[in-house]
Amino acid sequence: MTEPFPRARDPDLFPPSVSRYSVTIPADAASAGRRAGIELSAALERATAKRRGEFLAGRFCARAAIEALACAPAEPLERDPDGCPVWPPGLVGSISHTSGFATAAVASSREARGLGVDVEPVMSSEAAAEVAGLVARDDETRRVAQAAGMDAMEALTLVFSAKESLFKALYPPTRRHFDYLDCEIVRLDLLARRFAVRLKAPFDAEFGGSNFAGRYELIGGEIRTGVLVPASRPRAREGLILDAL
Repeated sequence: MTEPFPRARDPDLFPPSVSRYSVTIPADAASAGRRAGIELSAALERATAKRRGEFLAGRFCARAAIEALACAPAEPLERDPDGCPVWPPGLVGSISHTSGFATAAVASSREARGLGVDVEPVMSSEAAAEVAGLVARDDETRRVAQAAGMDAMEALTLVFSAKESLFKALYPPTRRHFDYLDCEIVRLDLLARRFAVRLKAPFDAEFGGSNFAGRYELIGGEIRTGVLVPASRPRAREGLILDAL
């Protein structure tokens, strides 16, 4: 039987123990959602067709990733008052999508305290001009561009996406907000496609450490990033967590 949402390549962002599922969002996403038995959130009933399709595709991915990890049917994901998915007990996860692609990643809470995945189209020069100063300092973007062999728009998108993934990983277990300029990419390994993000004071103490590791890829005009926060994080010199990912 053909899947309602066509299967897509999973981003290579996490260890094999993390369950991943990705799809291409079809033009008839609403019909695909009905065939898959995915219910639309009441909060999105008046949303655009594009936004509804992204939500349905994301929830389809999440259900598939949960079922692959738990080896059992998954209940529909509820949304908490902050709009975050409520994952089943014992699991942590994250969902992301663009207009044509959706993905979800799910891990056991024994392995991960938090998990964040983010997918972003490479910014246009106009979009970059509007958000650059809010996302990163110029020197941070330049360092990333040089280390990753990217142009300025790709590098800024990578910085933005990496920080989005970090927030997605840290916010659900802590419910603490921080801004883009409260963290920075301090290390990037082009060959391994890995990065380290340093969370600045006072947030480093609140989140149990300052350095968080992630992975990235640039495919088809999109930047995809992932951050996994281990359930037990060693306090150690910078770079150790990155090297251990």
